[in-house]
Order: sequence, then C-alpha cells, then structure tokens
Amino acid sequence: MNSPLFASDMSDRAFDFLGAALNPETASAILSRGLGRRVEVIDFHMTRHKVGRRCLIEYDIREADGRTASVVGKARVKGTNTTAFDLLHELWNQGFNDAAQDAIHVPQPLGLIPALRMIGEACTGRKSRNSML
Repeated sequence: MNSPLFASDMSDRAFDFLGAALNPETASAILSRGLGRRVEVIDFHMTRHKVGRRCLIEYDIREADGRTASVVGKARVKGTNTTAFDLLHELWNQGFNDAAQDAIHVPQPLGLIPALRMIGEACTGRKSRNSML
C-alpha cells in the first residue's frame, strides 16, 4: 500500500487530518462507520491532490462477505462536502444511475465520512487492482 503522489506533498500541513485515511487499519474502521457496513482496506492510492484544498483517494476494500470493491474518497480541507453529497444522492435517485438508458450517470454515493472530511462514492470505470491479480 502506498501513495507516491501524497508522499511527494507531505509538506501540505492542511491535510494533517488525513493520517488516518492513509493507515489501512484505521481507515477500515472509519470507512466502515461512514459506509454503514464492515469493510477492510486492502489497498489505496491517492490519485489527486490540490495543495491546501482537496484530495482524492481510491480505496480497494474487502466486504464482510469477501467481495472486493473500489471506493473513492473525496476529502476537503474545509470539511465534508455534504451539499455535493446530497446533490449526488438526489441525481442518483432521479435516474442518473447505473440503470440509465442513455448511460449518463453520476457515481453512486455511498456515505459521509466526517472523521476524514470525506464523502465516499462507488468507483466507476475501473476494476479493483486486487481483482486483476
């Protein structure tokens, strides 16, 4: 498990709270609370980092039943973006979901993770790295 993008930007003190997000054991417990089900972080990768503003972490998780999935965590220094999460949830419920006939959809909102100032979304468009091994 590593995050080379973040390692190069460790001087970004605005993200000091993300230490827990980058520790698989701690992140597993926090994500489990936010997602409302027990999950285990088996890998992660920080894919975006806007210094002093926000970052994006892709987690590969194992569900309690053994299935693997990917979750995108969007964290903001200003705090959990509940407005964006509520809008995403509304769009998903109004038909902009995986069942949309025109294939126009938003990521499935999975949960709010306030301890990490993060919202969780289903990762679309790629397989979990672990499922490809």
